Amino acid sequence: MPRKKRRAVQLTEASAIRERRQAWTAQHEPHHQPQPEQQHHSEPEPELTVPQTLEEPRPSTSRGDTGEVFTQAAGLVRQEHIRQYHLTVEENSLLDIAVSYDGSWLTRGHKSLIGIGSVIDVLTGLIIDGYVLSLYCHICARSEAWIKRETPQRYDRWFQEYLDSDDCTVNFAKSSGMMEVRIAEVLWGRSIQRYNLRYTTIVSDGDSKSFNRLLELQPYGSNVLITKEDCINHVGKRLGAALRNLVADCSKKGITLGGRGHGCLTAETI
Repeated sequence: MPRKKRRAVQLTEASAIRERRQAWTAQHEPHHQPQPEQQHHSEPEPELTVPQTLEEPRPSTSRGDTGEVFTQAAGLVRQEHIRQYHLTVEENSLLDIAVSYDGSWLTRGHKSLIGIGSVIDVLTGLIIDGYVLSLYCHICARSEAWIKRETPQRYDRWFQEYLDSDDCTVNFAKSSGMMEVRIAEVLWGRSIQRYNLRYTTIVSDGDSKSFNRLLELQPYGSNVLITKEDCINHVGKRLGAALRNLVADCSKKGITLGGRGHGCLTAETI
């Protein structure tokens, strides 16, 4: 059958099916009246808008549920320290504790756009506080190209208004490697105001940039000294790497360390 004729037959069958459906509807639903279509009057769009596909939910500027969780954790940490060490302190007095601090990034390397740092109580293992730094804003990245293309003369005004609205998620302008240092400044700087706690002992890895910055900053004043203790896991990791490199270098030179019997310095012993 030719294509045009086959198409005509299909249209005829579809029309017949539609007529049968209309007849069945009129027989079983006699009182059904089709509702007139409502006319939607479109309102004039604002002078400068972002397409709906580019709109993002407005991020909350408050501490929200995360802040409440941190506050509860800090309260539990305070109670546990008082119970474990039999301290006699008032409810709102300052309490010195030892914490573990480290940073993490969204992607490995030194070009990550997002970094996070957290403070963990050594005694209880509870996360007391955390902070996120970002070099990226999805709305800026998606909207910038569209606005520059559609209304380039209004881009500067839109960008300034967007920054003033506190919706932009970019809150850092330096390199990704400095995020951990900046987060330490924030967390140590607000520990007293939020939780009445002072992080006077910091357990961290071999990287001492954050610790050195805290010594310069003196967040608790010149009379309160912050001390640093190395994490034993990181110490063991660095020691093992150094010993393995030593064994590899000596093997290339034909030197055996510690003999060939039990207790010799081999990869298994390390």
